[in-house]
Amino acid sequence: MITVCALMIAFSVVLTRFASFRFSFGGIENFRLGIGTLPIMLAGILFGPIVGGLVGIASDLLGMLVSPMGPFMVHFTFVSMLYGFIPPLFCFPFQYANYKAQLTYRMRVYLGILLGQVIPQMLFIPYFQLTLFKIPYSVSLTPKFFTVPIQFLAISLLISVLIKPLIEIKSGK
Repeated sequence: MITVCALMIAFSVVLTRFASFRFSFGGIENFRLGIGTLPIMLAGILFGPIVGGLVGIASDLLGMLVSPMGPFMVHFTFVSMLYGFIPPLFCFPFQYANYKAQLTYRMRVYLGILLGQVIPQMLFIPYFQLTLFKIPYSVSLTPKFFTVPIQFLAISLLISVLIKPLIEIKSGK
């Protein structure tokens, strides 16, 4: 578990800091388009919300050490923790053995991913940007109506491909 989590932290840092498209307004990053939250969510789905949250925290802290994007603010570390904490609330520890259970499990995973994207990106980040940087909600939220669906689709597709083999590896099959 520790090895997989360490890999997820490393993947998250690389995908977030070096393989994302970042857009800034007024010298402050307003939004980012990428799949850096995928490894955090995957860790949470595999090992539970506490582990997922810790992977999110570690990813943000390590990312700040490797490639800072401004001053450290614990608000955004909290948001990173939510990416790993929210999705597994809907699908952990539910696993599937038959086809009907697979469909139910996949729907739970998709719901968790959707809420794991919407809650941090459309509620917390705009609020923190308003209180910390005085960026109005209209400026913060408008691009997220485009980026959140794109990220949801990309992350859902990748997790649906990766989840079954990873669960089998985790269970030792």
